[in-house]
Amino acid sequence: MNSKQLAKRWHYPRHKEFEKELRYSASLWFANKGFPVDSKMPYCLEKWDNWKENIILPEISDYIESFKNRSEVERKPFPLHKYIHHGLSSQAMVFNFKMQITQ
Repeated sequence: MNSKQLAKRWHYPRHKEFEKELRYSASLWFANKGFPVDSKMPYCLEKWDNWKENIILPEISDYIESFKNRSEVERKPFPLHKYIHHGLSSQAMVFNFKMQITQ
C-alpha cells in the first residue's frame, strides 16, 4: 500500500479537511454572536480593529488593550498579530486558552 492509500485509512482528518472544519466553526461562532465578518471569508472578522470580538471574555480583551496602551506609553512594543481578527489566529487562541487556564 502506498502512502496516499495509507493516509486515507488514517483516523484523523487531513489538513485541508481539518482547516475547513475550523473555518466553519469560526464562521458559526462569529455568526451566532452577530459579529460583522469579511464577505469572502466569514471565518474572519470584517476589520482588524474588531479583534476584541475574537477574544472570548471581555475582561481578557480589556486587559490586553490596557497592556498594549501601557506598552506604547513606555515605548515597549506589544504587537498584536496582523491576523488577530482571523478566526484561526494563533495569538487569539493563546489569549483564549490562557483565560481558560486561569479560571
